[in-house]
Amino acid sequence: MDRTETGWGEPYPLPSVINTGDGVFFPSVTRDGTLYFCKQKQGSRDTYIYRTKKVNGVYTEPELLPKQVNPSTSQFNACIAPDESFIIICTSLLKDKIGFTDYYVVFRSKDDTWSEPINLGSTVNKPAATAISPFITPDGKYFFFASNMTK
Repeated sequence: MDRTETGWGEPYPLPSVINTGDGVFFPSVTRDGTLYFCKQKQGSRDTYIYRTKKVNGVYTEPELLPKQVNPSTSQFNACIAPDESFIIICTSLLKDKIGFTDYYVVFRSKDDTWSEPINLGSTVNKPAATAISPFITPDGKYFFFASNMTK
């Protein structure tokens, strides 16, 4: 939905280039309108992170992000920084994981190359815990997250 002078307009679906019938979830938007989201193709258990840029008000064909952002067959609930300088991903299949799934950061350079994923460590990732629902504030200063950790 769009913000209007008096509040919010009516909701409407994103275009079919994004809503393809596959499982599309956990959108995250940059300041320039680039949309990052997770997708699970019908009939598959694999989930990957995509992005689509908004050009002249229209979303482009989504692109699968590279191996650094999609290091396994199971990424979900990714959150991009407002300035697109880094992305927080949740994944479970990397060797240095602490919990069932962990939060990782992947940095993006100005030439659109990505760093290797870096585990955010034991402050946010705990043994037997599941990393879910990362959120970065619009000013890029704070990271909020959910977990089922008990300690």
